[in-house]
Amino acid sequence: MDQVAARVGLGTAANLRQHFHAAVGTSPSAYRATFRGTGAAA
Repeated sequence: MDQVAARVGLGTAANLRQHFHAAVGTSPSAYRATFRGTGAAA
């Protein structure tokens, strides 16, 4: 998270999480849990 945050100009993972929550309305981990694929081909 720190590397991604730095690359997009947000500085820290905490800032990235805050902006993500403001834009999407949930935390990154909750988003991943909701939209995680099963790995099976459809």
